[in-house]
Amino acid sequence: RLSVHPTMTNAEIEFIMDAIELTAMHCHQWANDYSYNPGTNEFSFKGAGTKEQDIVDAWFKIHTPRGYAIQDQFREWSATAFPSVSIKKAM
Repeated sequence: RLSVHPTMTNAEIEFIMDAIELTAMHCHQWANDYSYNPGTNEFSFKGAGTKEQDIVDAWFKIHTPRGYAIQDQFREWSATAFPSVSIKKAM
């Protein structure tokens, strides 16, 4: 599905059309670089390693002035406040 906005230039539309054509021409070759998960209906690039995932995870980790992540502080607090409840560290 493609939405074309009336303010798009011809050059922008040609760029999109060229990309579609290139994808259609090379889809069988490029498909080898991806794995498909039918449960989520998602494709994942096989070359994505843990380094990239660590970078993305860091985007969502908020640090405090003491250098602790808020998630770590909550884990420490909850262990003291609720010793019978185990809060697992997120991967």
